[in-house]
Amino acid sequence: MRVEIVENALTIVLLGAQALAFAVWTLRMFRCLFRMRRHAVAMSGQAVPGMRATFAALRAFLRNTEFTNDRNALLRSTGLLLLLILLFTFTRS
Repeated sequence: MRVEIVENALTIVLLGAQALAFAVWTLRMFRCLFRMRRHAVAMSGQAVPGMRATFAALRAFLRNTEFTNDRNALLRSTGLLLLLILLFTFTRS
């Protein structure tokens, strides 16, 4: 009985941590997407950039030092989210 209570509490804590990590990841991802869009608009000079400007903005996001902080933050939050998912999977087995 006591082991079930501890397992249930661990499940609740891990699910809550996953929800929080997903919320952080979502905010970071949208920030990156909006920055890439702003970069594409600035490069193309049009309010709705085409595919060429969009892919150029993606390339710039992946390579330019201007986006280093965003890339690193997104990578860290993705790693945390994957770690929590993996941890939850192993605790349920």
